[in-house]
Amino acid sequence: MPDSVKAFETLELLHGGEVITFAVVRSARRKSCSVVIDARGVHIAAPASLNLESIREALIPKLPLLLERNALYQEMLGPPRRKRQFVSGESLRLVGRPYLLRVVAGQDHPVEMHGIHIFVSAADAVGVRETLEAWYSQEAASVFAERVPLWARRLGVTPGRILIRPQKQRWGSCDAWGNLRLNWRLVMAPMSLIDYVIAHELTHLRSADHSPQFWTHLRAVMPDYLERKAQLAQVGSMYDW
Repeated sequence: MPDSVKAFETLELLHGGEVITFAVVRSARRKSCSVVIDARGVHIAAPASLNLESIREALIPKLPLLLERNALYQEMLGPPRRKRQFVSGESLRLVGRPYLLRVVAGQDHPVEMHGIHIFVSAADAVGVRETLEAWYSQEAASVFAERVPLWARRLGVTPGRILIRPQKQRWGSCDAWGNLRLNWRLVMAPMSLIDYVIAHELTHLRSADHSPQFWTHLRAVMPDYLERKAQLAQVGSMYDW
């Protein structure tokens, strides 16, 4: 085994009266603790010199992120996702939070949220899908309008328009005029992944291509961008219809 990497250890964290066990992977090259999701599952990457109690203390502020990524991984391990039928009982997500679809008739508004349910009024599955896509696009426009200026300030860039698009092959793009085209499906993902896509596209206003300079700019504002990129690649299909 290389000197830079040590074997797995385990760390138990208490949340809501439940003990959750995570693997800890140490590296001599690592300077701080972070939450990682890869082929091995969700684990904690930590400096080789840090003891378990110090790791536990460092993870307290990151516990919501740790639990979020663990929930995503458990969902990935579940049975293969069936083709969406747009019927009551199917799961939906908004900014990473899970909801249940309820198809009803006679509502004044096509889409309403109550607790863990998203209510949609439509005559058939096609209508449910179209209504949901329009609603998700509106939600995406609202969320992206808040996050784009935040990351633009951090990167020191001035973007153009924010355009919501039903892209099938990409999460976003940025043209030469600084206009951002963002996939409305992205609003289903956790905020950490939404931020990754937005920051990635805005970085093109600092460096047009994916040169080493591009990744240096992105890393400066988002040190864990590689982890977010890997997570999006693994769970992105959950948000496809």
